[in-house]
Amino acid sequence: MLSYRIPAQGCTICFGHEQDARASKSSEIKINMKNYKKVILDKLCYTELVYGRINKKLKMDLSRDKIEALIATIILETDENEFIKTGKNFYITNKKRNVRLTINSYTHRIITADKLNTIKANKRTTNISLPSR
Repeated sequence: MLSYRIPAQGCTICFGHEQDARASKSSEIKINMKNYKKVILDKLCYTELVYGRINKKLKMDLSRDKIEALIATIILETDENEFIKTGKNFYITNKKRNVRLTINSYTHRIITADKLNTIKANKRTTNISLPSR
């Protein structure tokens, strides 16, 4: 697969999709929920920093090619019911692999990958009992 970087955007884009990556917001809004998976896979791109972030958050040490293959596999394996668009991001939750991907819905750049058990742990609240008088 041929790819190149757009320096102003800092994003690696698959050859032939440079126009798609600059699509207007109005065209993005019209994407049907059932087409999210195909659109994301076709337009997915990565910044230089995201490779390190993914390795750190998933506690792995993978090469760029292996990270890209892992992300594509996670997206392909995930049912489209687990694709949620909130604000400007897609959240793709793959319970089998215990991972949630965050992807910008306008640029299709992967932002991060989180382990699900880490997400749940961060949302826990601590109950503090006050001493009775």
